[in-house]
Parts: sequence; structure tokens; C-alpha cells
Amino acid sequence: MRSPLLTLVAGPPGSGKTTWIAQQLKAAGKSAAYLNLGAGTMPLDGTYLAAEFPGLSLWDEADLISLGSAELTQPLYLELAFQVDPFALSLPGMSAARRVAVVPLGAMQTEWHDWAEEVVAGAAGLPMVETQSFDLWRSPLTGQVLDPASLDTFWFELTHGAYGAILRAKGIFDVADGRAFHFSFVNHAAVTPAISPDSPSPPAEPPKTDYTELNLPRWLEGRPTRFSGIEVLGIGLDQSAIAQTLKDCCLDDRAIAYYQQQLRASLD
Repeated sequence: MRSPLLTLVAGPPGSGKTTWIAQQLKAAGKSAAYLNLGAGTMPLDGTYLAAEFPGLSLWDEADLISLGSAELTQPLYLELAFQVDPFALSLPGMSAARRVAVVPLGAMQTEWHDWAEEVVAGAAGLPMVETQSFDLWRSPLTGQVLDPASLDTFWFELTHGAYGAILRAKGIFDVADGRAFHFSFVNHAAVTPAISPDSPSPPAEPPKTDYTELNLPRWLEGRPTRFSGIEVLGIGLDQSAIAQTLKDCCLDDRAIAYYQQQLRASLD
């Protein structure tokens, strides 16, 4: 018997899996749980969704053990990172799960079509690139506060090829005024997906970044303890240069204390 409470969501990087889950959470308007399988200790998507939907429970991979012995009491959305092979995945209760693939608009038959019972047209993604050719670079930033102008310069350089060909980049950053922002970039033009002859070609989308201020209180006392971090997917990445430039964007303790003192005074 298929469980309506467990939904597995798979698809190529940048196709809109997290966006589709956010749409489902908004439409349902009730409590739910979420886990990005493959994110490890970098819960970027979970942190973003939890800020947008305060009633969302975040699972970690250890919680999956309970799927075989406990009845789900709320919907669980299990997003599969692109490096997780859905055909090789074996989890308790998975045979009863709803399987949803989010694929690029107009893409012809893919492995995700073969796996899913429901296919959703998402944004332009990167379905036809061998994942072995990708460079995946991640870095936690919890406790770091970034200078906004320096962060903007770094992000512009990153997404315009200064450190290699960027296909997908996302991050959560705490900045000097106490706010936290979610950055999301997909280079739709980097790879052209295979399009069915019977389907119209989707219009070319220029690379762009979506910026979202997270619905979180301003952090005005010392270094933040909430999660922040960055993930970059590309080809030929200069990872050491990315890390050093990002480090140069971070403020020291004296600068953080100064900005926080000024902000507390202005808010008072």
C-alpha cells in the first residue's frame, strides 16, 4: 500500500526540486518534515525551507531508521541530492513512497522518468552532464559574518566564471546588519538539455541569482550560532581561490562588535 505521507523527490541539479517541495508545503498549509538525502552536514535547503515554513521539522539521516518501525504522523518530503542514485536507494518504507521527479521543461526520456511515478516540469536543469565531471565544493560558514559589499563582489566573480565554470551555486550567509540571506544561482545556459523532437525548445534563460532574506531574527550578539554555508557545483573549479576570497569577505570580532553596537543603538 502506497503511503501518502512519504514523498521521494529526485531530479538533476538546479531543476527545482526544493522549489517544488516549497510549493507543496505552502499549498498544504500544515506541519510536515523534510530531509535532503546527500546534503550531509550542509543543510542549505533544509535551513531555507525551515525559515520559510516555521512549522517544518528537519530530519537528519539517522532519523530514516525509524521509517521501518514507526508510522509517519505527518508528511515527509525526502529530497534526493543529484549524486544519490534513486535506483540504488534502499530505505525502510520506501516501497510505499510516492516517487516524484522534477525534470527540465521539454526534456526527453531520462533516468528520472524511468524511476518516477509522477513527473513534474521544473526549471532548466543540467540533466545530460555526467556527474563524474562535476566539481562539488562545500564549506560551512556558521559563526562567520560577511561584509555585504565584499559578498556581492565575490558572488558576481563566482557566477561570472572567475573561479571556473559554475553550473549551480547556493548559500546562506549572515551579513553585518544581522540578517541572513539565501543565494541561489543556476547557469541554465551552461548545458543544453536533450529536448524531445515533439517538444518546443524552452526559451533561453540568462544566468541569474535569486536572493531571499530569510525570515529569521537579526543576530546582534556576537558570532551567529545558526547554520550558514555555501555549495558550488561546476567544472574546473579553483577551490582554493574560492575559499580564500570568501575568507576575505568575513569580518573579524572587532568589526562584528562595532556593527552590532551601531545596529542595537539605531534599533533602540
